[in-house]
Amino acid sequence: MAGNAFVVANPAHDIVLSAMTRVTDDPEYLSLPLRIWPRGTDITVTDWANGIPEIRYFPSTGHLELPHLSESRLSRVLAEFGERRTEKKATAALLRGLGTRVEVTAVVEFARPMTSVADGGGRVLLSPARVGKFPLYWDGEPCADSEGCGDLSPVERFRRWVDGLREEDRGTLDAFGLDLAELRKAAGEGKVYGEIVEGVTPAELEKLLKDPGVRSVSVAEVGLRCASSLSTECLPVPA
Repeated sequence: MAGNAFVVANPAHDIVLSAMTRVTDDPEYLSLPLRIWPRGTDITVTDWANGIPEIRYFPSTGHLELPHLSESRLSRVLAEFGERRTEKKATAALLRGLGTRVEVTAVVEFARPMTSVADGGGRVLLSPARVGKFPLYWDGEPCADSEGCGDLSPVERFRRWVDGLREEDRGTLDAFGLDLAELRKAAGEGKVYGEIVEGVTPAELEKLLKDPGVRSVSVAEVGLRCASSLSTECLPVPA
């Protein structure tokens, strides 16, 4: 539960969960190692003395220790999602000026909340920005076959996770900046307010801007499009 809660509360970062282990220090604690990248970058977040970020849970006290996540342009965009937006004309002018050799991470806000996303695999935002917090989020990454959710949409996977939460989880959820009632309301409504798109071209985003179902597109990160992901050097794609 803790790993998914951390993901739901932190949409600005790409978070990969590992298996939880018991660390027999004094006091003893449970460790959930994480791999973390700020979205739109290839910079891995490090934390703690050994350089590996982790969630630590101390059963004797119920205390949680969470890794620190730095602020980024994407986190600032998400903190204002549904409240402030850039005019489409201004975004289109920005995209045209970026050229063809870049890829973009952006936040797409829908004109009206949807009950599903077309491809069933997006990184979806399930609420507007909450007071002092990010929107609720669910990652569209595939799940393990053993979880029995391979054909489920992100909204359905989010609902399945929320269905498994109990009243006694309230304290743990609060440590992640989540509220059980708020999660249950979002799961019951099943509304998708927008999505985070990564690695797309300016031309693809310009096309999205013309869609009447899209209210706004906020550019968060821009990077070179590399001709190969296998090389240690980024050679830009041909113009």
